[in-house]
Amino acid sequence: MPGKPSISVSVAVLASVSETPRHSYEIWTTMLERGHVRMLNTAATTVYDAVRRLARDGLVEVADRARVGNRPERTVYRPTDLGSAFLRESLVGMLSEPAGGPLLFEVALSFMFALSQNEVVARVTERSHVIDRNEADRERQLAAAKENGIAEVFLADQEYRLALIRSEGRWVRNFLRQLGGEGHWPTGRAALTEGRTGVTGVAETNTEAAP
Repeated sequence: MPGKPSISVSVAVLASVSETPRHSYEIWTTMLERGHVRMLNTAATTVYDAVRRLARDGLVEVADRARVGNRPERTVYRPTDLGSAFLRESLVGMLSEPAGGPLLFEVALSFMFALSQNEVVARVTERSHVIDRNEADRERQLAAAKENGIAEVFLADQEYRLALIRSEGRWVRNFLRQLGGEGHWPTGRAALTEGRTGVTGVAETNTEAAP
């Protein structure tokens, strides 16, 4: 039985059909070719289930039904207006809130071209501010613990967490400088395809029937 699709898988599916209408198996193979399957640690059955759930919830709709040769008919999906709004809102939250964790941020970075460059800059700037506050809070907590005589060896987990926060903060600030440059920002179909060519997961074959 497939696991319940995560928000990350749902976003990946919506991004795929926003690029161009696709049937479920094509969504899966495209994700596989671009390394998204490895990033999400997901399976074909979970992706197919995500497509069914998105269709049930009105976030994708049937664009066409296609048949090639003697193969079973394939249902081709595209996003609805509600689905497009959900994709944008999800990406905004993933980009701006560090509490979601590194995987959600990585997913958002993979599909951020569904947003405008200005929107991405604004949301990543929000993330940077939150990281700065988290870093300052963690530093105060550590300083207070040390003043109370707690040996540093017992604070190793807190020191490690602070190091991670600082590392992310440096990366995010550098990324914002890149975004502020004159680099090309793709739009439309190119927005979700450019820069992904050649980024592949482990080659594998899946012959499971897709809806």
